[in-house]
Amino acid sequence: MFFQKRAFTIQFSWIFILIVGFMVMLFVITSISKQGEVSTSDVNVEILQNVDSIISTSWQSVNTFKIVNTPKITIEYICEDNYSAYSVNSKLRRVDDLIIFAPKQIDGKKIFTWSKEYKMPMKIVNVLYLTNEKHKYIFVNSSTNNVMRFLSSNFPENMTFETVNPGFDLEDGNFDMYTIISTDEDYNGAGVPASIRKKTKVVIINTSSGNYQNGNVSFYSFNNEGLLEFDGEGVYLDESTLYGAIFSSGISDYECTIDKLMRKSKNLYQIYHNVAEKERDASSKAICISAYYPAVIDMLVYLNDSIDARNYEEIVMAGYSLDGSNKNLRKYGCPLIY
Repeated sequence: MFFQKRAFTIQFSWIFILIVGFMVMLFVITSISKQGEVSTSDVNVEILQNVDSIISTSWQSVNTFKIVNTPKITIEYICEDNYSAYSVNSKLRRVDDLIIFAPKQIDGKKIFTWSKEYKMPMKIVNVLYLTNEKHKYIFVNSSTNNVMRFLSSNFPENMTFETVNPGFDLEDGNFDMYTIISTDEDYNGAGVPASIRKKTKVVIINTSSGNYQNGNVSFYSFNNEGLLEFDGEGVYLDESTLYGAIFSSGISDYECTIDKLMRKSKNLYQIYHNVAEKERDASSKAICISAYYPAVIDMLVYLNDSIDARNYEEIVMAGYSLDGSNKNLRKYGCPLIY
């Protein structure tokens, strides 16, 4: 009986030791796993901070193209009404103050940034374009329209792009995305192999002026049957917004970013309107008083009204008129509005 009890005690002790050992091992494995997660999270936070610094710096530098080398990352861009953000490896950063045109997602170890200035007619804000070497842009030449020649000749030479002639055959170059830019409203997707149609976007530019100043831009993508399908139409107001259409993922993100741009414009027009009224009230020269009102003051109000009505063609025309009025102020020796 004694030996049986002792054997039971020894067996229980071993079971207890095994349980305790298992718990210790589980604790060690869990701790190592959590340390790994914390370490990965810390690295992603650091990468996000570095990318954020790069994007902010690029946005502030006008007409600057930069190649940014990074660890392998995934950048996702989000634009919604009154809300903009991008994430780096799922770490989110709000960028409500920035005007960014970018694809939905950028993967890789190299980011391209490019910035331009939006003026209407005074400087409103810098706009930033994001992409990478895995996104190829194809400009289709036109013998009747100089827009394509302008766009391709001013495209940063280190970006991945080529110019082709109508009737082209596009090769599968193993890129993540393709964007075809054309002025041919009848283009039906010919020349794009079936293997890359699902990752190809088409931007059709339509301008009655025959240049890049302003016009309409249509977005197309290939459906599940491999047919080119119309996604929507927007407007561009100048060179910077036309390039914005090329870099955007599609009509939804493009219009979202344009709306943000218009809200910034409206705020600045209101500030310049207040400045113009103060200059008019402080002026003792009759010619200056008449030059501020109605040519400048009323035109600034008209610009804001046009933004509210989403009448972009009127915004462009009013911008030209306001620029002429500001030049008259200089000619008359009056304080300028901008």
